[in-house]
Amino acid sequence: MFRDSFIEDTIGPVIEYDRLRRAELTRTLEVLLMCSGEPTSTAEILGVHPNTVERRIDRISELIGPVWQSGRPAAEIRFALRLHNLVEI
Repeated sequence: MFRDSFIEDTIGPVIEYDRLRRAELTRTLEVLLMCSGEPTSTAEILGVHPNTVERRIDRISELIGPVWQSGRPAAEIRFALRLHNLVEI
C-alpha cells in the first residue's frame, strides 16, 4: 500500500532503529520538527539534556540522510510521521 511504502521510504530506518533498541528517535524527530529544529526546546519538551537531542539528531541523520531538516524532505517527514501515528492508533 502507498501509505506503508511512503512511511518506510521516508522514516522507516528511524522507526526500525527505535523498535530494535527501544530508542526515542521517532518521538525526537516529531518534537524537533514541531520546534522548528531547535534542540534546546526539543530537549525541554522531551525532558532530556540538549546533548542527548544533539546525539539523536546525529543518529537520525545517519539513518535517513543529512538533508532531512530542510524544505521538502522535512515536509515529507512531517507527513510520514502523521501517517505513522494514525497507523499506530
